[in-house]
Amino acid sequence: MNAEAPPTNCGACGRPLEQAPGGHRARYYCNATCRKAAWRGRASAWSWLEHNEPQIAAVPTKAPTGLPSPGKSTVNDVAETVCAAAAVCGELRRHGLAAPGLLAVKCYRVASALDAALAAEFGDLLR
Repeated sequence: MNAEAPPTNCGACGRPLEQAPGGHRARYYCNATCRKAAWRGRASAWSWLEHNEPQIAAVPTKAPTGLPSPGKSTVNDVAETVCAAAAVCGELRRHGLAAPGLLAVKCYRVASALDAALAAEFGDLLR
């Protein structure tokens, strides 16, 4: 069960939304025009990201294989973890484009901080 309150304003135009009473699905847009406009905005942001920041738009092809045991932490283990952190950074940047309001700002800030830390400490590994 989702404990998050349904939105009170349209995600595209900002007009007040009337939610249907009962257990109905929450409305995020006031009509199909706003829903389509929001979709086009996300698609445009994604296209911009793919064109201008391809390393962020890249979907990781390999998931981490698990945590190393306490007695084992090889260079490959560290490299794999750093690459996974870079993938998380990309996901946070995507959320920074698509998430609503302040959540987008927070995602982008965390992604920027993580990206800066990874570049400062592991820049040679990520090239």
